[in-house]
Amino acid sequence: ICCNRPIPSSGLAKRTIIPSDSFFESVEMVAGQLHAFYITAKEPVLRYTKGRGGVGAIMSGNLDVQVLTGGGVGYYPFGQQAPGRDFNGVVFYDTIDTVRPKGSPNGDFVLPTYSPNSLPLPEPTLSPGTAASPSSSSGSSTTSTSNSPSTSSLQTSSFAGNVGSFGIFFDLMPLKAMELKSLSFHTDLTTLTQVQVYFRRGTYVGHERDASAWTTICDTEVFGRGFLNLTPISEYVFQSQNLAAAEREAIYI
Repeated sequence: ICCNRPIPSSGLAKRTIIPSDSFFESVEMVAGQLHAFYITAKEPVLRYTKGRGGVGAIMSGNLDVQVLTGGGVGYYPFGQQAPGRDFNGVVFYDTIDTVRPKGSPNGDFVLPTYSPNSLPLPEPTLSPGTAASPSSSSGSSTTSTSNSPSTSSLQTSSFAGNVGSFGIFFDLMPLKAMELKSLSFHTDLTTLTQVQVYFRRGTYVGHERDASAWTTICDTEVFGRGFLNLTPISEYVFQSQNLAAAEREAIYI
């Protein structure tokens, strides 16, 4: 329990704020890890919304944190559940660079430092509102190391092109064995949008219209970062794939 006290209610359709000094202690959260919260009252007075997705779907988020769809509770304290319910409220937080784990005498655990336009995901880093150099050719590639110490990333081209539609096929040819952990993509949208990623062993050529030839490795909602920015897909909703060296693999997003 991180808070247990009476709170004056503000009424229907208004925010009822829990003062920060009401918490016994703040909750430290490490980047890239899921954390669960349960808020309850002894009377059926808490309001929530029926979610558009199932449990674990992204209901809201920004460049720092995502809030996922959870479940309602039928009676106090741990009663029958109604899955697929969205929390009505606000999460207050401060971002930090260093967290000292509780009970650890071995010093600080240093979190990776992320740019203002980055989530804790492996992706090429672009500064806010900018793209790769316009002088780069549309087929050029740049290699960068992400903020994760063990994950590398490859930006496939500049954003110089101005075409697009419902999706794109492409092949990967690994030069060494690797694990495909996630993708980032380019979209005009800055709203919550559904995206699917499909995978197959071998080239996509000849299989563009054959749905049975593909395996779904991601089907989720993400918040688009808009034109000239990369929109990342979280590793937590992406089924990673082991890729063998010199073996062609296909992606359809």
